[in-house]
Amino acid sequence: MSLKSNKEITKSSWPLSWKILLLSIGFVTTGAISSYVGWKYRTLTLNENQVLYLFSTSSQVISAIYGLTLTGLVFFINELNREQIEDDTREASTRELKNRYYRFLVFITILVCTAIGIGNSIISTESIGPGLLNSILINAGQTAFAFSLIAIVIFIFEVIDPKALERASDRIKENLDPSMDADEQGSLGDFIRNFNEVERILVDHGQAYEYSAVISPQARARKRLPNWRLAEVLFKNNKISEEIFAKIRELITIRNSIVHGANPVVSHRIVKESEDVLRMIKDRLEPN
Repeated sequence: MSLKSNKEITKSSWPLSWKILLLSIGFVTTGAISSYVGWKYRTLTLNENQVLYLFSTSSQVISAIYGLTLTGLVFFINELNREQIEDDTREASTRELKNRYYRFLVFITILVCTAIGIGNSIISTESIGPGLLNSILINAGQTAFAFSLIAIVIFIFEVIDPKALERASDRIKENLDPSMDADEQGSLGDFIRNFNEVERILVDHGQAYEYSAVISPQARARKRLPNWRLAEVLFKNNKISEEIFAKIRELITIRNSIVHGANPVVSHRIVKESEDVLRMIKDRLEPN
């Protein structure tokens, strides 16, 4: 796959804030238009039994779909946690995905609660008879149910996206390396060599503290501490400064996002920062 097509994969994922904003604007606009049209040009009149049945059934359906979606997400999050435990390089990308899903789920929850709340209001006020209030509530209620379903469908496709991890990794890298579009491309080989040297130093100097940080000999034999954890141990033992620790964490996050991303490129600025981190950690831990 070419670099251009990899970039297109990344850009095809809309920012979550855009999706939430468009759904919110669509709900408000469609609800207002349908309420106005339903009041001024009434084409369908529902009796009391029809209204009660329609909105009680709609509330039950949207509640069931929301519950099934939430249950499926719980299992999917558990799978992400398992993958994160098995491969610590996925930690940043899986965390980004979980945060994205959580924010989208909060929006869907608000939308579903709004739909059910309007439906209950319609059932409660139906006895007052036809009027402006009923027309607004009925049309706004059905609009809320429709957009709740649309939001849930979009959310499901977000979760089952086979390239979700790649997109999350590329979003992380774009946040940490925003100069990539404007800056000239740097040498990925130089960046990887610098990172590997930083990793070697972390392992060499972190091993002395690794035994106290690992729970059991079995866990120690199975897997060494991840790089970010080694850096944290060195920082807490005053072997490196907070500034160096923060730069190492950023370097590790960028490297991991490159490994799991669809766009394996870095800017000159990131390559230069990797050289600076390597120099600082050598001066601190290997002064000779």
